[in-house]
Amino acid sequence: MKNVIIFFLLVSFLSSKSQDFLGLQSSNYAGIVGAYTNPANIADNRLKFELVLAGVNFNFDNNYVGVKREYLKGNPKNWFQGNTWDSTRKSSNYYWKNNFVFTDNSNSKSISLSNRFVLPSFMFQINKKNALAFNWSVRNYLNIDGISSDLAKLAFEEFIYPKL
Repeated sequence: MKNVIIFFLLVSFLSSKSQDFLGLQSSNYAGIVGAYTNPANIADNRLKFELVLAGVNFNFDNNYVGVKREYLKGNPKNWFQGNTWDSTRKSSNYYWKNNFVFTDNSNSKSISLSNRFVLPSFMFQINKKNALAFNWSVRNYLNIDGISSDLAKLAFEEFIYPKL
């Protein structure tokens, strides 16, 4: 029984995700968020004190639908603004669903959703080798595999798809 438990633990570590805020955690100015990857990051930190009131990391992945590149040009603040996202009429040239590209094949589809909510946390550096921190967060994962192509199409069409 002991060997079976060890085997399942090893297999679960092979497929688990364990890091959020990837661009920020490796920074010299990561502060308290750097402690999620390596708690020793707070000892020789560039910041003497940091207080985080709230933070959010959100990630959504799928292998069915994506946004066309030409609609993501320019300033990211303007990506989902303008004429191309305005209309809800299917006959319009500016219908918002025209901005997507689909992987329409018979392979099963997958969805992965992860998020972390950072709650009030703080860190302060005592000296170059010592620091004290308290961090608090809530982390969630959702992974759905084996979604049929028909169900993915039906969901994207808002469950109004007469062919199905």
